[in-house]
Amino acid sequence: MEKAMAGGTNPANTVLMDGDSITVPVRTETASVVGAVMNPITFHVADRRKVKEIVSLAGGYAADADQEGGLILRLDGTIVLAEDAGYVEEGDILYVPTKVVATEILTTADKVINVIKYTLTTAAGVIIFLALIP
Repeated sequence: MEKAMAGGTNPANTVLMDGDSITVPVRTETASVVGAVMNPITFHVADRRKVKEIVSLAGGYAADADQEGGLILRLDGTIVLAEDAGYVEEGDILYVPTKVVATEILTTADKVINVIKYTLTTAAGVIIFLALIP
């Protein structure tokens, strides 16, 4: 808002016309934890709280939680890694993803690699066999 009120040719300026109105949203005093936690919750936040503390309020991580992959969606629309932020504040949503997606991708990749290895081994065997025939 300070940038918008600075005046001049600032690109952050918002042009208002007759009849326009400005709405200032009510201050939210809650934050939420969703995803791979035992009890997804929305709770009252007076000030910043550590991510670990918030996850504990939600009953801890679920068995399939990707504890390093947590994301925080801030009230201003930014998304930050929970590890980097370290805290949750008013209006935040902490999302804890599951490891299942990564496990499925690795399992599929292993299957594809095994098929390729089997195909190459078979092709090499056929080539050697044909080379030995006089």
